[in-house]
Amino acid sequence: MLETANAAFFTTIGGRERTRTGLPLGQLMPELVEQGFIALLDRVYRSGKPYAAREARVLLGVGADAREAFFDFTYEPRLDAGGNVMGVRVIGVETTQVKHAQRLTAEHRVLLEQIARQAPLPDVLEGMARAIEDLARKRCWSPSCWRTPTAAICAMVPLRACPVFTTRPSTGSLPARGWVRAAPRPTAASG
Repeated sequence: MLETANAAFFTTIGGRERTRTGLPLGQLMPELVEQGFIALLDRVYRSGKPYAAREARVLLGVGADAREAFFDFTYEPRLDAGGNVMGVRVIGVETTQVKHAQRLTAEHRVLLEQIARQAPLPDVLEGMARAIEDLARKRCWSPSCWRTPTAAICAMVPLRACPVFTTRPSTGSLPARGWVRAAPRPTAASG
């Protein structure tokens, strides 16, 4: 029996005819019966043990109005003063947008990998260099610009994007163009 629910719950399950309490949840949302969610509620009620799920796929609605949704949720037994189960509390967060963004990101990655495999290597590297320079336009990645002299990483320095040019550590000369691998400045401890 659905005793109470917040407005977000009713918005999520959709439809004005579903905005009501006092009905068994399986009657209000029959699609949950077929997907096993009502059986899980019954199991939590009978066992007194909570159940949690992440990114659970749920089909909400029926027929043409059905939509796929994803939820992180828990079913927690509600206990009376004597420790007896008197109901089940459902706490859920819809994660559909996150799941769709993850799918889209994965699709884009596959597409970019396909493009990279088909593109000539010099063109790929030049495009990557341009993208990094665009991102670093207002930042200086030269070791001489670092605020922390103990930084223990090497940086790829975009020469055109940085006002301070770095020399090659081995030769002391400026590179002809492009990128130079710059080591961190020595600290007093490292000599």
